[in-house]
Amino acid sequence: MILQKLNILFLCTALCSATAQSGTTDKLTWSISEGTLIISGEGDMPDYLREKSPWNSFKKSFNKVVIENGVSRIGNYAFYWCNNVTSVTISNSVTSIGESAFFSCHQLESVKIPNSVTIIENNTFRGCSRLTTVIIPNSVTTIKDAAFESSGLTSIIIPNSVTTISNGVFFGCDGLTSIKIPASVTSIGARAFASCKNLSKIEVDAKNTAYSVNHGVLFCKEKKTLFMYPESKTDSSYIIPASVTTIGEWAFYGCRRLTSITIPNSIITIGDGAFWFCTFTSVTIPSSVTGISPSAFASCPNLLEINVHEDNPVYCSIDGVLFSKDQSTLVRYPSGKKECSYDIPSTVTAIGSDAFLNCSNLTSVFIPNTVIYIGSGAFRFCSSLTSVNIPDTLTAINDDTFAGCLDLTSVTIPKSVTSIGARAFSGCKKLTSINHGTATIGEGAFDGCGFVKLGEQKTIKPVLELPEVNLK
Repeated sequence: MILQKLNILFLCTALCSATAQSGTTDKLTWSISEGTLIISGEGDMPDYLREKSPWNSFKKSFNKVVIENGVSRIGNYAFYWCNNVTSVTISNSVTSIGESAFFSCHQLESVKIPNSVTIIENNTFRGCSRLTTVIIPNSVTTIKDAAFESSGLTSIIIPNSVTTISNGVFFGCDGLTSIKIPASVTSIGARAFASCKNLSKIEVDAKNTAYSVNHGVLFCKEKKTLFMYPESKTDSSYIIPASVTTIGEWAFYGCRRLTSITIPNSIITIGDGAFWFCTFTSVTIPSSVTGISPSAFASCPNLLEINVHEDNPVYCSIDGVLFSKDQSTLVRYPSGKKECSYDIPSTVTAIGSDAFLNCSNLTSVFIPNTVIYIGSGAFRFCSSLTSVNIPDTLTAINDDTFAGCLDLTSVTIPKSVTSIGARAFSGCKKLTSINHGTATIGEGAFDGCGFVKLGEQKTIKPVLELPEVNLK
């Protein structure tokens, strides 16, 4: 009798499980059969939250997806982290594919986007590490942010219908060795081709009116802005052409083969992250430069000194450290400097954002009581930093200021500090004690720290804005 009841229970469970692998989502129906998820019906698929699509609970039960004729849109996050999916068939009735629709489908190897689609949305195929081939139809006009970031693409044909390649579209696509920009493209976002470790050449159609190339390097048409130097170019040195006035954001990102770079006296602006992860040991800023973004020279592990021409009206250098001309703002401390301690000069009133980012040799920094402002991320990832004083002239500790300072064990925060920004000390795993008085605490300020006794006040309060600083 007991055995009979158990058999009935198992049978009911099996039937319920089988029934559960099908259902409706708005006007559409879905079902899983023999390893294939089939979505059919008429109209749009709704948008979902991450891993909240109705078939997500059964994502191990299917490795193929078929979007049948009649479905007009694939919703946001529809197949987010569906790791078993190896192939997707999308009908020509689909005109829109939502954000992150196939995010981190690690087994997905190829996909054909129908010629009814005009926009590839943000993060659509991001993290699809085995996706080596994608056919982009000539209906597509816009490829949005990070659409193929960190995917496995080994080649890509951008059709002559595309006008916009947004930020980070092909960031981290290590399989790409070359890129050809068609005549139709009029806008390329920051980091679009950055961190492509095997990218050695960028080509541009001669009829393109917005962009041009010179020896595989991407420029605007008039060669006034240098947009992208391919990471895998084999040259050890590079002289930026004298026509260039702007070095774009992330332009030389990860160009580890470059041991020498010459910045001409035509350059006015150096963009954010322009030389991130470059390996040259020194750089000279000419007199023409009036704008350097905070992280332009961040994370350059071998950079020992940043020199500035004496006639530069905005910047100066002291012992290889970059300052504003009047020495009131510390702009950038070179990541490769060998000294383990540093005393910030008493002329300084502001420490810029990312000023000491990834300075892993520093174990201690002395901040004088002339400093009234420390920018966000100023000491981020100073992994050897064990001690730092916070002067009572500060009223705020901004976002990410000491994030990732792995060896930081204790910090005393003066009573003058009224707010501690988001993630300010996150990842400081040796930080076991802190006295923060009545300061309000930003979100995640102490995430990943050792045991930290916090005060009762947890309200998030806006952090101090950068005061006006004289850069001349």
